[in-house]
Amino acid sequence: MLTGDKVETAENIAYACSLVFSDCRLTRIKGDTRTKEEMIAFLRSEKRTGLDNKDQIPPPTTRGSNPAALPADVELQPAEGEFGGYASQDEFDNAKLTKPHSVLIDGDALGFVLEDPDLKDEFYEVIRHCISVVCCRVSPKQKALVVALVRDKEPAAVTLAVGDGANDVPMIQSAHVGVGISGMEGQQAANSADYAIGQFRFLHRLLFVHGRGNYFRLARVINYFFYKNALLVMTQFWFCIFNRFTGQSLYEKWTLAGYNVAFTSIPIIVFGALDRDILNTNNIHQFPQLYTPGIKGSYLNVQLFLLWLGNAIYHSLIIFFVFMFGLGGNGILAKGHDSQLDGVGICIYATVIVVVNSKLALHVNSFTWLHHLTIWGSIVFFFVYCLLYALFPVSLTTTMKDIWTNVLSFSTPWITIILATSLCFILDFSVVYAAYNFLSLTLHRAIQIKDSQDLSLIHISEPTRLLSISYAVFCLKKKKKIDIQTL
Repeated sequence: MLTGDKVETAENIAYACSLVFSDCRLTRIKGDTRTKEEMIAFLRSEKRTGLDNKDQIPPPTTRGSNPAALPADVELQPAEGEFGGYASQDEFDNAKLTKPHSVLIDGDALGFVLEDPDLKDEFYEVIRHCISVVCCRVSPKQKALVVALVRDKEPAAVTLAVGDGANDVPMIQSAHVGVGISGMEGQQAANSADYAIGQFRFLHRLLFVHGRGNYFRLARVINYFFYKNALLVMTQFWFCIFNRFTGQSLYEKWTLAGYNVAFTSIPIIVFGALDRDILNTNNIHQFPQLYTPGIKGSYLNVQLFLLWLGNAIYHSLIIFFVFMFGLGGNGILAKGHDSQLDGVGICIYATVIVVVNSKLALHVNSFTWLHHLTIWGSIVFFFVYCLLYALFPVSLTTTMKDIWTNVLSFSTPWITIILATSLCFILDFSVVYAAYNFLSLTLHRAIQIKDSQDLSLIHISEPTRLLSISYAVFCLKKKKKIDIQTL
């Protein structure tokens, strides 16, 4: 806590907010006449005292979620490997932490410490073992320096600064994420922050609901962007093998330019703004497992990126070679029409549009009318574009002139598009269904059922889990308890 209040006020606020407990050891560092050597010796003695004072870690019920608040038919199993309500019972029984220790330092002492590199290192070694640190009578510059100290010493950590006044602006701007509270202190903090809230109590929902949801959506958006562009590029690459890398393009130039502008851009924007994997967020904090993917980086990592990239290569192989040996092999459609390179290219491009938009639909967790409008509307818009673009004079459309009449008016290209799309998603549906039904992913085990009679509160994340939905409806109609492990 960084505040400009005097020592007594800051200490009372710390006790009132449970930053400092009555049974913890509070070290007060004030700006007296200590020399540098005396301050270093004092800080080192504090560090040794804290490390030598061992005590058992509090039980998980006091540090994590409250099991009594969970639904009767949901058994909350702690995840493995983390503290703060995530560790297993054996880890809690065996773990040792220092006795609760807090530090209170005033502005004069803090300024003295931050000016000297040796004192700064010793001071950080003390506070890194504390459960809380209270800095009082500090200036706006000192607030920013404290945040910078944490960022320098812990490069992997993500710092969050919350303030409500103009004196908090340097601190907010120094942190990775800044939250400003608009209120009696004015709008300076809110205007300078990454996020603005009206009251401090809204911070809980900002972090635990919107923060988690934004991370989930952003991770999917990043992976999907690489996937859809890799899929288009790889089909061109396979074509280069056949044309001996002469630079001949498989797609018409204006149609290719519209890929990321008109045909695949709007659905991912709607997904990134509206998709939610948890519909009922009122009691989301009661399920600590929902936050373990973010802590472990399960949604955005190198392995997952390579899986998406591999999936794009796999889809591109199917799409290209199905059309190359289907339409490109003989090139003859009904009534003697020749598909030619342009016909094969537009059919491959159409299949890519269908596959990438359908792939996004596969990963949508909560469909709205905007999702349906943008995803399926983008596919329809592409074929309408082909129909209208082919009617333009040849001076404007070049190779797209009469492409609808010569190619897309026959059944063979449409059947091939459906076949290639089906072959692409056989593996996708199988993997996703197996993952969510047999691997028992933690995220989707923690489904929130507030009222067993209200089917709208049951949220099944993936479209491929239709069998699980049927099972849940059957159980509710029979008034049976739903085993959360089976969902």
